[in-house]
Amino acid sequence: MEPSLRLPVTTPDGTAAESVTLLVVDVDGHRCALPAHVVVEIHPAVQLARLPDAPEVVVGMVNRRGRPLPVLDLRRRLGLPGRTLRLEDRLVVLALPDREVALLVDAAVDMLTVPAETVDDAVAGAAEAVRSSGVAVLPDGLLVILDVQGFLSSGESAALDEALQQALAAASR
Repeated sequence: MEPSLRLPVTTPDGTAAESVTLLVVDVDGHRCALPAHVVVEIHPAVQLARLPDAPEVVVGMVNRRGRPLPVLDLRRRLGLPGRTLRLEDRLVVLALPDREVALLVDAAVDMLTVPAETVDDAVAGAAEAVRSSGVAVLPDGLLVILDVQGFLSSGESAALDEALQQALAAASR
């Protein structure tokens, strides 16, 4: 019997998962997924405020309950052509370990629960610009699960922190 390349899927608290819930999003016809446990809420896109000196993947910020929320563009991270914001676009608010961010996507398609054994962590890794935490093998094809923890590099995260501090300092003047 060959050893399995499939790694165990775990929940955020480290226990083994029987199933994995994913938010399926679409960007320019590319379907990918976000782990549901980091999704806070989904909003229609709104006008974004500029955030000078932020990393290129940051397209601006929005005011969320009195606090600035940086907006990251999945389209830019995937190396897809940019386009202007549309009314049907969505902001997916994510709770990351060190901050909350909104991810700009074309559409939030579906919430999908799949058996843990259909998620292959062995193929997780780095593409040119975006990391995946695995692939869900579905009857209609493969669904790349984005590694939202690694969406920003440490340099981008530090640059974002600096840009947010500058924006807050300018707003308080």
